[in-house]
Amino acid sequence: MKKLESGRSMVEMLGVLAIIGVLSVGGIAGYTLSMRRHRANGVADVVAKYALVVYGQCQQKILNGDANTPSECSSLTTFANAGIGDMPSGVSAISFQGIESDSGGVDTVTINTAFTDPKLCQALGAITGTGCKSNKNVAVKIKQN
Repeated sequence: MKKLESGRSMVEMLGVLAIIGVLSVGGIAGYTLSMRRHRANGVADVVAKYALVVYGQCQQKILNGDANTPSECSSLTTFANAGIGDMPSGVSAISFQGIESDSGGVDTVTINTAFTDPKLCQALGAITGTGCKSNKNVAVKIKQN
């Protein structure tokens, strides 16, 4: 009488390992993309906070009579003195570039962001839909009351 062997063959086990490997590679790629987008959203939040600080200071200058329009605002606070925290990782500089008003009562605060991480710049460009350059201008629109 022959004894029947039970269990899995080596080919079946290698097939399972190959499937697990392919799924792991896909998972790692997705995780990396997700983390890059998370960091880009963090940079966008910091830039928006800085734009609001600068815009508030400009409005205060207009109320004090030191400026007539937002485009006349100058010498506003630097990022380091804005009180909104540290520079995000992957960013070397965030600076105020200017404020422009249009006829519809919408002011656009332009903040210049210089990146040290090109992939972070690309991720922020994908989120904002503006593409990426070595120095990225991020425009934040704020509607006047």
